[in-house]
Amino acid sequence: MKNLKKKYWWASEKQLYVIESGLTKGLDVKIYAKPVFNSSQMSVILWGLERYLDVKIYAKPIFNNYQMYEIYDGLIKNVDVKIYANPEFNCRQMFQILEGLRKKVNVKLYAYPEIPDTIMKKIRLKLQKTKSKGF
Repeated sequence: MKNLKKKYWWASEKQLYVIESGLTKGLDVKIYAKPVFNSSQMSVILWGLERYLDVKIYAKPIFNNYQMYEIYDGLIKNVDVKIYANPEFNCRQMFQILEGLRKKVNVKLYAYPEIPDTIMKKIRLKLQKTKSKGF
């Protein structure tokens, strides 16, 4: 830990813990061991690395940890996260788009940053209901 503290002098105790966790698991921590990421962001990136996901899509400081998590979750669920991996979407909007992708509805009808997540949810549920009726 002492050598880690020297190398990552800028890191908080929580950040050092996440860096050490990745190193212990033999992962390449360079992608997240940066002062631009807080420990929560680092953790979500670490989870993706542990699961061999392409974390480059969300390992960017323009995403907060909640946005990163929604992208990570989409990668785990094997959906096309590029549709919502956009910092203009907040995490609740990302969640609604992810749910739509999982339910196989046309998210392009509501995947716009200017549409609030509450409206996205209503549109998604309506699309799901229409789809289940066979329309």
